[in-house]
Amino acid sequence: MFCRIIAVLLIILNSNIEVFCSENVTENVHVVHIRAIESSVRRDCADKNVKLRKYKKCVQETIDELHVSLEQTESNLHQEIQQLKSSLDGTKNEMKTSFGRLQGEVTQFSDNITAIETDLMTTKNLISSLEQKLNKYITSIEACQSGVYYKKTLNTWTTITFPRPFSRVPQVIVGAIRLDVDKNRNTRYKIDVKNISTTGFQFQTVVWSDTILYAISFNWMACPK
Repeated sequence: MFCRIIAVLLIILNSNIEVFCSENVTENVHVVHIRAIESSVRRDCADKNVKLRKYKKCVQETIDELHVSLEQTESNLHQEIQQLKSSLDGTKNEMKTSFGRLQGEVTQFSDNITAIETDLMTTKNLISSLEQKLNKYITSIEACQSGVYYKKTLNTWTTITFPRPFSRVPQVIVGAIRLDVDKNRNTRYKIDVKNISTTGFQFQTVVWSDTILYAISFNWMACPK
């Protein structure tokens, strides 16, 4: 296209030159000059066409290389995407399996906790029942109580009060531990007990004949029957 434009310009220029120079120079000189210019322009055009073809070839080769590189890159990306997809699918399946197993373990653990809580409640109730029975048994098992009493008055009833009341009427035992008597007389005495209750009992010291008793000390013991 560029060469055609130059040729048209040269033709127009050639016509003007012929008109302008028709009176001063001969026609052959101008024709030679124009042909020389035309030849020079054509050579320039040819050189530019050669360079243009080289550039075009270079650009085409570059485009082809880029196209091949893009195709290779696309193929590599596609393979990597497929590998990632396969890996993700495998991971997804593993996670799903692990989640199912974990869910089963959680369910089993929850069931175990429920069973343990039930056992604990049963054990707690059993312990409470045993504690009640033990307390009842301990309450039923009362300890013996005892004391010492010193008495000077004879033939009169004296009341002994237990430190702690019994749940049932206990059995009372009384025994002398010291006597203050006239040494010139025979020693005759007895201790009578009556009105035994859960809170205490009554006793009296009795002598007879010529026995003279000034005072008496004795131990008493009350124990559950």
